[in-house]
Amino acid sequence: MRSVGRFRKYVFAHDPSPRYIPLSSNGSTTPILYIDAHAPLHPLQAFAEQRVRSVAQVFDSLSFSGAANLEGRDLAHIAQLAAQALEEGCELMALVQQRLVQQDV
Repeated sequence: MRSVGRFRKYVFAHDPSPRYIPLSSNGSTTPILYIDAHAPLHPLQAFAEQRVRSVAQVFDSLSFSGAANLEGRDLAHIAQLAAQALEEGCELMALVQQRLVQQDV
């Protein structure tokens, strides 16, 4: 996703260990949603997994219920929600990866 690249650039270009990193899914120029970059890795990873799994479950449900029954507007809302959840999950995984790399150094 395009915004994950912005997130990674923010993480690596700014203070090497900022406490709070704005999510790129904030949707405004003034961030209000942040990741606690100093949180333990397990909760960060668990939340990332929850975001990705929730999207997988929605798409699984759609595959069984027949997405053809949905209107275009409904599909657009589902796609937007899925993209946002995946984006947040990817941002969290990028942070976990960065922290694991720092531990190995």
